[in-house]
Amino acid sequence: MRHHGHDGHLRFRPRQNGNGSGYKPSARTMLLERGYSPIPCKGKIPAPIAWQTIRATPTDIAAWETKHIGATNTGILTGNTPAVDIDVTDPLVADAIYRHV
Repeated sequence: MRHHGHDGHLRFRPRQNGNGSGYKPSARTMLLERGYSPIPCKGKIPAPIAWQTIRATPTDIAAWETKHIGATNTGILTGNTPAVDIDVTDPLVADAIYRHV
């Protein structure tokens, strides 16, 4: 689900479990299956130690649900995924950039 944060940045919200008590590990698993390298994050901070060298497996992703309980955000290692990060505070500018990317 796409929305703008209070700072105007475009964000994607993961779906919650049916009982609202956490996030489904399947989003990270789907990223892994599509060739990305997901890692659990607390806000923007990676939760695992030595996160730069992690090559996640489905088993790792399942274990993160209990090992990193507060890590409800997901980051993606960009070593093999080139990316551009554009920070803007104006929602209209953020929408215009999103439409062109």
